[in-house]
Amino acid sequence: MAAHSVLVASYDALDQAKQAIRDGTLQATVDQLPAEQGYLGVQYALKSLEGEKLPGITLIDTLLVTADNIDKQ
Repeated sequence: MAAHSVLVASYDALDQAKQAIRDGTLQATVDQLPAEQGYLGVQYALKSLEGEKLPGITLIDTLLVTADNIDKQ
């Protein structure tokens, strides 16, 4: 990368962002792993209905998608 280049990144790992990474016009995007978020939400809802105590905060990892790992998803 040249000394005066600007790194361009995005959030949400949309299909358009992934294609832009493949095309070289975007360097990175962040995948928030929405399937994992949805799954965990349903699991917590079921546990709540069963009277289980839920954690106050749940952290879900994100994934930085770059040209190096775009095809590994």
